[in-house]
Amino acid sequence: MSAKILKIAIKNSIQDINLDNLIEVLEATGNSMVATEIMLGIYDMPNIPLVTTSRNRKRTFTSYNKFANVVEFDYEEERSQTCFFRTKEEMENTVEYSSKMKIYLNSSEEELFPFRKQLSYTYTGSSSCNLAEWEQ
Repeated sequence: MSAKILKIAIKNSIQDINLDNLIEVLEATGNSMVATEIMLGIYDMPNIPLVTTSRNRKRTFTSYNKFANVVEFDYEEERSQTCFFRTKEEMENTVEYSSKMKIYLNSSEEELFPFRKQLSYTYTGSSSCNLAEWEQ
């Protein structure tokens, strides 16, 4: 937004203020348009879906930074991991993945862990994206 538009918009709504100082503050927010709308009392928070799905991730809204236009969220996604077992019985009795399981083998361990099985699990994490990506 240009400084001229800001001056006119603010001058018409706020009296007795140093406009150059105010514009400097508004432009320092990272999003002078949102800052100006807030100052004028016309800012509308976007309607942000609380849950979305993207790339097989269930994403749950946690917060929105209106100045950066960034949505923060927690997510869950299904993953799988190959796990190695010493016995066939141990492999067959294991239905859930645990981070304590053997998932990497060096060459000397291959004979000790001859059984392998693909196990699914739900991974959880946190991330952020811009609002347009959130709404896709």
